[in-house]
Amino acid sequence: MLRRGSGLQEGPDPYYHLLMQATRHNRASPALVLFVCLAVCGIYLASTAGAGAGGRLRELEISIAAGRAGPADWYKYAGCLAQLQRYRDSAQAYERVLEAEPYNRDAIIRRVSMLARARAGDALYGCMCDLVISDAMLSLDVFSMSEVKPYLAESRFQQLMEEARVQSLD
Repeated sequence: MLRRGSGLQEGPDPYYHLLMQATRHNRASPALVLFVCLAVCGIYLASTAGAGAGGRLRELEISIAAGRAGPADWYKYAGCLAQLQRYRDSAQAYERVLEAEPYNRDAIIRRVSMLARARAGDALYGCMCDLVISDAMLSLDVFSMSEVKPYLAESRFQQLMEEARVQSLD
């Protein structure tokens, strides 16, 4: 029971009808706004889906064909090719990076990885020979990569790894 003078009234709330009107609003307009937002997002995502590796690849190919490509462009180009599983082409692009930046360790490692994934054993062997001569410690790290390990079954790669071990001790 409520006391008189407390400011609260007994019986029905005089603002009840206003409260009920405020909670009974049309739900169609928010649903329509949500649907339109989702549709716009879907259209945007569909339009940019082709601009992934393939879209960047086209832009970089245009830059390369125009002769404006520097080592950074070749590096991005090689990455796009690798995403598209064009490993042999990616290795060639990393080789172009190494022509400009011969001590770029990341490009060296990625090139070896791409050659191994492309199953280009002869090219990989030549690359590893050069690497053993230039940086024996890095070549030992490269020999431990999962992509290169299957090649260690060949005697030429085993001999090359032994040569790298010997040179790394010097």
